Amino acid sequence: MNKWKLAFFILLFSNFLIILISSGLLLMPGEKPPLKKEAEGSKDFAVFKVETDKQTVTKVINDYLKKEAVHQPLTYWVEITDDIKLYGSLLAFGRDLDMVMSFEPSVQQGNVILKVKSLSVGRLSVPVSYVLKYIDSQYHFPKEVQIDAKNRQIVVFLDQLALENGSKIQAEKIDLEEGVISAKLYVPLPLK
Repeated sequence: MNKWKLAFFILLFSNFLIILISSGLLLMPGEKPPLKKEAEGSKDFAVFKVETDKQTVTKVINDYLKKEAVHQPLTYWVEITDDIKLYGSLLAFGRDLDMVMSFEPSVQQGNVILKVKSLSVGRLSVPVSYVLKYIDSQYHFPKEVQIDAKNRQIVVFLDQLALENGSKIQAEKIDLEEGVISAKLYVPLPLK
């Protein structure tokens, strides 16, 4: 066989092989991205991270407390600075007595735990568990708020809080020194 004829067949075979390999690569399925694990409930909810400041949270809490306490003899409001202070008055011994409770907040499973640091009625510092038991027995609180006198804390169950259109909220971080208060807002899908 002549060397030009041999070179022609090698070139023809090489072109045929290149076309065959290229066609095979084109027809093969491409690399697929790894499957993302859906966050729990994310098929049913759009999730938004919300971050805010102490002043905004103070206003929202006080507006909520004002709405919830319409038919209560207990009047109270909150101030958030380096800690959380609850001011109010409670009826005892036939008189309204000024009360101030100071809390250290923390987040546990999306709910807010308010550990009582101090409690005073009038100018007298009083036993926290005793006053918490008294408040719990004398006043009605929303179902989302539970007083735990034994552990000297108030638990705000955000997972039980009924928001408009079925939305849910979950606390993420509360750092009052840095002024960071963040939460996740779950909005039901499909959005209406």
